[in-house]
Amino acid sequence: MPPRGLLPLGPYTDDRLFHGEKNIGPADPMILDSVVFIHQGQQIGLDDILGFAQTQEMLMAGPIFFKGSMLLQNEHWLSTLGWNMLKKDLEQQDRRSYSEEHFSRKFHAGIKIFVIGRLHAQPQFLNSDHVENGLRFQARTPEVAEISGYKKDKWTRWYEVASLHLSTYKNSRKFLEKYHIQKFILDACKSDDAPPLKKDRTMNWLVDTYLDFWDSAAEEKKGRRPCRCDVFNFFARHCEDILVNWIAHSSPLSHQVWKAFCEDVKTSKKMAAREKSSWGEIPRPDWIPEEENQEDQDDDDTMSVELPEHPAHTYIPSYTSSHHASPSPPPRTPSPAQSPDPDPGPGPARSSSPTVAYNPRAHSINPLDVLPKTFWEAPTVPDCFVWRCLIVYPDTNERCHYLVHLLKPTQKDLGYLAKEDQAFLQSKRWRLDDERLAEVFATLTSGHYREHMAEFGVAAERDARGRVSFKWLEQRGRDLRADDAMEVD
Repeated sequence: MPPRGLLPLGPYTDDRLFHGEKNIGPADPMILDSVVFIHQGQQIGLDDILGFAQTQEMLMAGPIFFKGSMLLQNEHWLSTLGWNMLKKDLEQQDRRSYSEEHFSRKFHAGIKIFVIGRLHAQPQFLNSDHVENGLRFQARTPEVAEISGYKKDKWTRWYEVASLHLSTYKNSRKFLEKYHIQKFILDACKSDDAPPLKKDRTMNWLVDTYLDFWDSAAEEKKGRRPCRCDVFNFFARHCEDILVNWIAHSSPLSHQVWKAFCEDVKTSKKMAAREKSSWGEIPRPDWIPEEENQEDQDDDDTMSVELPEHPAHTYIPSYTSSHHASPSPPPRTPSPAQSPDPDPGPGPARSSSPTVAYNPRAHSINPLDVLPKTFWEAPTVPDCFVWRCLIVYPDTNERCHYLVHLLKPTQKDLGYLAKEDQAFLQSKRWRLDDERLAEVFATLTSGHYREHMAEFGVAAERDARGRVSFKWLEQRGRDLRADDAMEVD
């Protein structure tokens, strides 16, 4: 055997190295490691050749080359020219001469080489006996040429990829995610628990199945458990590409169900673009909960997508105030029918906050002056299904940790709503641009904001003419004075 630690021989072009009289088919392919793709002198990834049309367009602009290492163990693959090149390089490396008999024995142990070739078509993933979940692609020489005494006309060579180069992985995330989603859907629809009818295989069923799959394989994974919004976001990034692929081929899901999901994704992406969020794209976390709050907080309450901090529009009815010139209106105060007890039940974990942040007995201070500035940033329906309270306590500079998950509301969230609104929210038959959803969300967040007002010792009341007045909580029993209450027309 050659001494260990030596670099692979080559690189060699596959059309000169391998045999020209017969093709190397998919039943006995060549296995590559550390593969890179190059187009017009630039290194590219699988994301650049994600679709068939995109691949053909690039091939018209110039050939796409691949390079990888392989363990050569079959001498019958070699052409006469390839045999001579390999033997010469091996003799130079080992500094000894080889007879054909000794050289042939080398193949039983394997000879590591670098190979360069031309990509013929878009790579595809598959399951095979050679590489589990490996990448497969085809190399073909397009022109007729004469090499080492053989005339070749579109020789075909099949390769399977055991690993990609690190730089190739970096530019192949979308390609690999798309394959992962397609494989998961196929496996989920083949399981015994799958609904027999395609129309019953809804997106909610698919998300639940994905989370069940994650839980069943949790021991093999590290990291936090994804929430439902993460999974919807994961599917949304590739829904259109998968729909186009499955329209041309048989699909395990209903085209109507998947097409409706694609329409919802388009709407959500437009909202995300307006609010500078990343829903439906590669997520970039904007906020990570503090470690001390993670033990008490449910995994489903965390998000891996960007949470909009400065909403561009609001669904909450606006008020005007001569005291604050902020363009963002205060939250709407819910009606008594929609406002249950201040503590309706357990909710998401949140950090401890002062009962009253400022002294309410200082009657010379206007009640509105004690509310933090973030109180006037009206909440909007989140494009990523999860909203986090914007309130920041001025004395500790801590942000409230209250979360609202529209796809998984807690008992505390539902406690702010009337029964018919609870049923509407839990049905999940709404769209993000639904006007009723905006009203339900406004009622829910207003109930939480009302609790913040109580923490600061401030109350809000609405009279018959719709005017809202703010006052100190402990002064409800007497008439308001001009210096400790304020009316908003």
